[in-house]
Amino acid sequence: SRSELVTALRALDRVLRARLDWIPTYYLANHRVAYWDMFGFLEQKPDFGFPVETLWWIDKGKAAKIGKA
Repeated sequence: SRSELVTALRALDRVLRARLDWIPTYYLANHRVAYWDMFGFLEQKPDFGFPVETLWWIDKGKAAKIGKA
């Protein structure tokens, strides 16, 4: 009957959700990364002091180009 079918399907649904099965659909050997090219660095690095390579900020010119895209 219809009610028995619904009861059986709900039980099956509970079992399948409880198992947490994972089925991969494809495999990529590489990682895809998307980024915005809107960050700037100092043109001339100081001779002494804090490592400037770790500092970055938003370049207004590059950010404007992204805003137009």
